[in-house]
Amino acid sequence: MLRNNDLHHRPKGQCFSSKVINLTNTQEVTKLKNLGKGITFAGNGLLVLDAGFRVNKVLDAKENGADWQKNMVQETAGFGFGGALGIFVGEGAVGIASVFLASTPLGWAIMIGIGLGAGYYASKAGDSLGQAISGAVYDTSSKIRWFN
Repeated sequence: MLRNNDLHHRPKGQCFSSKVINLTNTQEVTKLKNLGKGITFAGNGLLVLDAGFRVNKVLDAKENGADWQKNMVQETAGFGFGGALGIFVGEGAVGIASVFLASTPLGWAIMIGIGLGAGYYASKAGDSLGQAISGAVYDTSSKIRWFN
């Protein structure tokens, strides 16, 4: 049988909250581990899917005769800004929510939903910001005669 102390007393920074998670048997530990693996797999899959959509946009721009290099710069910057802001806000929202909600299974579900929602909207804002900034920088640097 597992003791609560085995999972609760970890080095600082490895727990979301100071609340004890009561796990009474190994099946509950396995379920929690599988939840973590599933969330990691889904997150990585969504990153790959997003990158694929962005590559497709750049290829479409190239086929249509548009400025595909600018499009590539904007998509790359949007991916970076969106990812960074989404992770920052999502983790912050989960950290705040975990103080109040992490003691029950329903609280975990609400906490995950809050983190996903906050992270999604922050990443969309970061994507727009990154694309706007990189588009302006690209346009400005394209007008400069660097070697003449």
